[in-house]
Amino acid sequence: MHKLYISLLLVFLVVPVWAQRITNVQAQMVGDYVSIQYDLAGEIPGQVFEVALYSSHNDYSQPLKQVRGEVGPDITPGRQKAIEWGAQKELTRFTGDVTFEVRANLTFSPIAIGYPEVESVFRRGHAYKLQWKGGLAGEKLRLELIRDGFPNQVIDNVPNTGNYTWRVAEETPIAENYRLKITAQSNNVLNTKTSDLFAIKRRIPLVAKFIPAGILLGAAGFWAISQFGPGPGSEEPILPPPDQEGL
Repeated sequence: MHKLYISLLLVFLVVPVWAQRITNVQAQMVGDYVSIQYDLAGEIPGQVFEVALYSSHNDYSQPLKQVRGEVGPDITPGRQKAIEWGAQKELTRFTGDVTFEVRANLTFSPIAIGYPEVESVFRRGHAYKLQWKGGLAGEKLRLELIRDGFPNQVIDNVPNTGNYTWRVAEETPIAENYRLKITAQSNNVLNTKTSDLFAIKRRIPLVAKFIPAGILLGAAGFWAISQFGPGPGSEEPILPPPDQEGL
């Protein structure tokens, strides 16, 4: 009979890389099986993970094979996930203490756009930081400007860093029905997201252009009058003669 010990303290200490995703790991012997429960946290709804169970008997070098339950590909986040490990089948010649790691590798993550937001306003010639979450680390993303549901221009093909500084071209047509579309190819699965509507407007609003022009014209007219006197049609008013006493 094999001697198996479960050290929950070591389970938590040996998995710092996955600590933000795997929590509340618990393990206990149930007959010939070890029952392991864990919580799997995701950052964005719709994320998918590949979960594997590792053991100290081979220095965590290879995942355990005699496992069933919520382990393997296509595991979604949730609480009280359960794995059963057939210890007696896999460790036929092992005696000693056994500790475990539960590892979760992100295999798919939908894209969530943080900026632009609904009714955002972009001005031609200005730079803006586009922001998003999701996708996989190291993959390329295609950023496109969409108008009326059709591609208007390709902004860039960029690494998945979560943000990109975009300078709106001066020749971009003015409109209020633009969207940002981000597309990735995650493990041969098309992953795309389109933002809410936003507007692209002139670099300087027309009102801001007209007001300075009006001020300049008014100042020029005042200077001309002060220098040359009233022009035609602007004569001084003719006053009635004063009373003539003694006449």
